[in-house]
Amino acid sequence: MPASRLSALWDYAGEASRLDGAFVECGTYKGGSAAVLISRAGERDVWLFDSWEGCPEPSPYDVDKNGHRGNAGEFHSSEEDVVELLAKLGPFVARVHRVKGWFEETVPVSVGAIGPIALLHLDGDWYESTKACLNGLYSLLLPGGLLVIDDYGYWEGCRRAVDEFFVGSPNSVKRIDDTQVLHVKPT
Repeated sequence: MPASRLSALWDYAGEASRLDGAFVECGTYKGGSAAVLISRAGERDVWLFDSWEGCPEPSPYDVDKNGHRGNAGEFHSSEEDVVELLAKLGPFVARVHRVKGWFEETVPVSVGAIGPIALLHLDGDWYESTKACLNGLYSLLLPGGLLVIDDYGYWEGCRRAVDEFFVGSPNSVKRIDDTQVLHVKPT
């Protein structure tokens, strides 16, 4: 993730810290954005969801802004690399929950344990992945909570899932940059 987006995520996590809720990330990859969230989380729980097998099979919608179809296994990373990175954060990792598997399977069974969410960061790239996270976790996002979505401007599937979820709610997302968007849950 570019430094500008990590910096924006740092700021949003600071803003979300005013709410008593967890930080949740779907799509941890190598752990850079997770490290930002953990560093800003204080005493709150941080939930990190990832398959650490790359992306699942793409849908027909999962085409990038250049017209190239995504591939299963894309954005593969090592869970061990994430564990090593998180270990460098020392005491901050005491409340980190790593959940390995596909979002469609792991999110529904984790909802009861997560509780209210102050910040939800989605970086699942594909249509079905983004849809599963929105459908499973948005109801836990506190009023005034922040939803940060990567890849809205890059992957058609991500954009389609977000637009379908917020259909009938004009101006529901605000562009952060050419690919990332922000949504503040209405109070």
